[in-house]
Amino acid sequence: MTETVRSVARSLHLMATLNRNNGASLNWLAKATGLSRSTTYRMLETFVTEGFAIKDAASRGYWLTETVQSLSDGYAATGWITSIVQPRLDALGREVVWPLSLCVPSGTDMIVKTTTDLDTPLTMELVSAGLRMPMTASSAGHAYLAHCSDEERRVIVDLIHRTSGTVHTSNMLNAKDQSWALKGVRDAGFSALEGTHRVSNIAVPILIEGSVLACIVLRFYTSAMSMTDAIQSFKGPLKVASNDIAESYKATHDGHTEL
Repeated sequence: MTETVRSVARSLHLMATLNRNNGASLNWLAKATGLSRSTTYRMLETFVTEGFAIKDAASRGYWLTETVQSLSDGYAATGWITSIVQPRLDALGREVVWPLSLCVPSGTDMIVKTTTDLDTPLTMELVSAGLRMPMTASSAGHAYLAHCSDEERRVIVDLIHRTSGTVHTSNMLNAKDQSWALKGVRDAGFSALEGTHRVSNIAVPILIEGSVLACIVLRFYTSAMSMTDAIQSFKGPLKVASNDIAESYKATHDGHTEL
């Protein structure tokens, strides 16, 4: 480990210690972290200079400021995927064997945030995080549109019409068919999309207090089993995993649905 890395590690350790003991003195922090008094002082004064801490003139104690919250902005957006979704997705992947992915909305698309593709022998075309799929042409998109609010759905479909320039072949865009198609998905609690080539998909929503947060998607070879058999085999485990993720998310996020 280089000296630079050690300095960063020590600074993070000091900040974490101060976070647990806001208002602590220089001497107390030096003793608690095992750092020398001079090193602790230089680091604390750096925190102050950069706006992450203030020094109380009366008590001579150090207090972290609200600026520290900016360090968690990225975690708030994606940390739940690493800490909550990935372990549950990995466990489900071992159970069903077929590849799984987590998809979240992004404009008029669904975007893949994480997958189990590298951990299953049944992966077909490798899907990576960042892949975008049109909402109207993917099982994840159908599941999302079926479970989002009426107003959000109206805005999304209107935006698709305005930006596509052409009439989409999916019945999810057809005003006449949209209501019954989405109601069927909503009533079933999942969306199934049989592939025109060799891959088919089943998607289930992750619901937080009635709001859809994301969707879990399972991919399988169309030639390996019928959609009826796939639904019978995988619908239950997918819904159990979705409910587990939702409960864990609510426990750590107080029901908020930030992505």
